[in-house]
Amino acid sequence: MSFEEIIHLSSLFIAYVGIGLVVPVMPSIAEELSLSGATVGYLYASMAVAQLLASPFTGSWVDTIGRKK
Repeated sequence: MSFEEIIHLSSLFIAYVGIGLVVPVMPSIAEELSLSGATVGYLYASMAVAQLLASPFTGSWVDTIGRKK
């Protein structure tokens, strides 16, 4: 596996861990803030929609920047 592939896989791992950390912590935050189940669902959905909308733009932006040398 090349160094570039390792960097890409590491970046994906960090991104998914960051998203995955929200899921187990959200119930305690919701309880502390007295949020309803629907509100928590809206929060999860808004996070997914934001990622869906931002991914094409950030992907093309990163492609134009290229790798630092």
